Amino acid sequence: MHKKAGTHGLVDIGVCTLHKVHNAFGVALDSTEWEIDAFVLDIYQGFKLSAARRKDYVKIQQLQDVPEHTFLRYVQCRWLSLVPALERVLEQWASLSEYFTVYLPSKQPLACKNDRYGRIVKVIKAETSKAKILFLIHSAADFQGFLTLFQTEGPLIHLLYDKLHELYKVILGKYLKEEAFVSRFGRGILDESVTKCENELPDDKLNVGIRTRETLRKASSAAQKMFCVDVRKFDRQLSKKLRDTLPLQSTLLRDLQCLHPLARTDLKSADAILRVARSVPHSIAEENIDKVIAQFTLYQHESQIAENWFIFEKGNDANGDPFTKWKRVDQYWSKVLNITDELGQPKYHILARLVKCVLVFAHGNADVERGFAANALTVTEARSSLNETSISALGTVQDAVRVLGGGAVSGITVTREMLRCVRTAYSRYEADKEAETKRQKEVLSSAKSAAACVAETQKKETLNNLKKREAELKVELSSVQELLKEGNIRLADALKKKDATLISVAQAMLSSASSKLVDVNGEMTAVLKELHDSHAEQKSDEPPVKKNKCMSKDGWICELVALYELRSDMNGLEG
Repeated sequence: MHKKAGTHGLVDIGVCTLHKVHNAFGVALDSTEWEIDAFVLDIYQGFKLSAARRKDYVKIQQLQDVPEHTFLRYVQCRWLSLVPALERVLEQWASLSEYFTVYLPSKQPLACKNDRYGRIVKVIKAETSKAKILFLIHSAADFQGFLTLFQTEGPLIHLLYDKLHELYKVILGKYLKEEAFVSRFGRGILDESVTKCENELPDDKLNVGIRTRETLRKASSAAQKMFCVDVRKFDRQLSKKLRDTLPLQSTLLRDLQCLHPLARTDLKSADAILRVARSVPHSIAEENIDKVIAQFTLYQHESQIAENWFIFEKGNDANGDPFTKWKRVDQYWSKVLNITDELGQPKYHILARLVKCVLVFAHGNADVERGFAANALTVTEARSSLNETSISALGTVQDAVRVLGGGAVSGITVTREMLRCVRTAYSRYEADKEAETKRQKEVLSSAKSAAACVAETQKKETLNNLKKREAELKVELSSVQELLKEGNIRLADALKKKDATLISVAQAMLSSASSKLVDVNGEMTAVLKELHDSHAEQKSDEPPVKKNKCMSKDGWICELVALYELRSDMNGLEG
């Protein structure tokens, strides 16, 4: 788990593996430059856009004794859509070949001049095209099980680590010797030495599927060699993409396997649950970790747990191979966490907190994307004004119908409690509405009070700052007055001595003092005005602020007049 600033309460379990697995297959397919996916799209679009073309093709199907099926659409962003589309193309291969290479050139030569026709015929005539399609079907089958499993509802986070390694090893086994990777997990299987060239299988041992191998034998040796080169490129790129993007070395995912019912008796599970508990400190406090370990130890030796708590069905399939159908792990843990002690108290109440927390970890984005689709059906153009509460309520009803009624309203059992709730629904709605209105008023009132308090605080702070500045200006004014006084004394003394240097110094002192006097008096006027306005707003009973001597224009103007006269006398002396 990576702990970063600003991610309190978040647990890193990697990216959506469904998208990464799907995208890895796409990247590997692009590396071959076979353009089989483009071929499937060309076939689909070619017949979809022309009713006449579809009518002519039906005639070919009837002559070839091929099922009159339409072609399936392949959507790149839609999981598992490529395989059915490829299988349909294989089913129709004879009819496709007849239609594009014989019928169209003879009956509709003008239709053979567009680019789509050229691309389709190129693939049909290539001697390894069927082998390529069969190989992609074979390779995609390895992904189908994984993608299908992790698109289902219910918590599957405890299976993700093992299934990821299982998938990755299946891909490695397509082109590598088993001894190079079979016993490796986590960081070991990600070592680049695993995929060294010396560990690769020869061409005749590459796992391309039995049907692919049989079809490939009909091609020339050169074509077979080129096909194997492309297959290696495909498998290498696929394994590299999976290695780089999947959380194959996630310690947390590995440890979450301890939630599996079969891991209960594993000695390593106690250490795993300890690391899991430390990974979610927002749910399990440090002082409760020891209690979690103690309760998990009790769980490992629990005698009340029966096999039917987690196994739905056991048996043998059509081939005689044994199989096991498991119950949902949350249903299993629900039974476990409901076990009580001799006093009737929950036996695993601390462990329950941890288990509930980690079982909600998402194993992919399939549920989220299904939610988007469900909301798109709920919030239609005619219901675009629905608020969040209504949308959530509709979703709750839909989930209830799906879970309790098997997806059909007719499957819901109507109870007396349900009827009572329906009868009182409107009154409860009005009560909730009134309570919400009251709550909003209280929130608004609190907000206004808070705003008023902030405004009052700001006013007081501003007033204090003004008073502080007023005091500072009074000190500055006093200093300026002292400077003027000293300047006058020095100027009078210089005039008596008729010393031009002393006169210049005195003149500079008086000039600076007079300039400072004007600045201080101007700022003081502004400060006093703001203070007066503040008192007026507050309707204060304080006596009006006495004007400082500096507020009198006559006061500082007289000083300037005297300064002017002194300057005139000085200029006369200098002349």
